[in-house]
Amino acid sequence: MATSLGGVTLANPAVGREGYVRTEIDIGATHSMADGSTVLDFVADRFRHRLQWNGITAAQRNTIKTQFDAAKAASSAFVTPDAGAYTVLAVMSSYTDDYVLDGGGTARYYVGLELEDTGVEVS
Repeated sequence: MATSLGGVTLANPAVGREGYVRTEIDIGATHSMADGSTVLDFVADRFRHRLQWNGITAAQRNTIKTQFDAAKAASSAFVTPDAGAYTVLAVMSSYTDDYVLDGGGTARYYVGLELEDTGVEVS
């Protein structure tokens, strides 16, 4: 399945565990009661998505960066590598890219970013 953000198909994330990681975020709080007991006020879950690309071209990096910047300004449709569908916002300050030259002198990039659901999934 093709990974996309904001309706634009992105390069496939890295193969292996570092390529795509989804983390569950619990929404709620624990409270200490007057009698010393603790109660949990659990509301729902949402997900944070971390993606990593290894050795992609400048054009692929530019497409990813453009869609990430758009997702900072407004919610975007996100289709995960395993065909999940979410509405997300970019996590501020999570975008990274490293520039390297491959053996043939071609520029390659290692890119990482995080996205977070705008809604919640009630359990």
